[in-house]
Amino acid sequence: MMSFFSRPKAAPAPAANGNRKFNQGQLNAASANLKTALNKIANQHVLKYANAIRVKAKANANSARAAANAAAAPTPTNVAKLNNANKQAAKAQQNVNEAERAAAAVVNAVNAATLNVNKLIENINTTNNLNKFVINRKNNMNKVPATRKNNVNVAIARKRAALLGGI
Repeated sequence: MMSFFSRPKAAPAPAANGNRKFNQGQLNAASANLKTALNKIANQHVLKYANAIRVKAKANANSARAAANAAAAPTPTNVAKLNNANKQAAKAQQNVNEAERAAAAVVNAVNAATLNVNKLIENINTTNNLNKFVINRKNNMNKVPATRKNNVNVAIARKRAALLGGI
């Protein structure tokens, strides 16, 4: 007879492991997707900048028209329209400056991220090649003299330290 307290416990879910191994094709696909996403973000900011320039051009044209009307007929209404058009043109110029700064910052960030992704992939590839070398070296170590074994171990340790410190 089983009581409520003697039931077996359910098996815990397997722990999520962040050290998933990727093959080279998956790594290349993931990096390409990341670069595409980053470029789309950069392009959106460049388009915002282009739209701000277009709005500025329209505001400057409206300001020029209002100035011509105010010069031809300096009525209080035409002068008020000129002042309003000048304010709109100044605001449009401010928006262009802000959009330009934002676009430049995003493009620089995307370039830096892309370079970092490329460096990371290069380090992963180098580490993978180094690991293959270590495995092959261990398999062939019986054929190598003791002094040379030590030199190889030191060289591998230096390379691994350089890779881990290079990111």
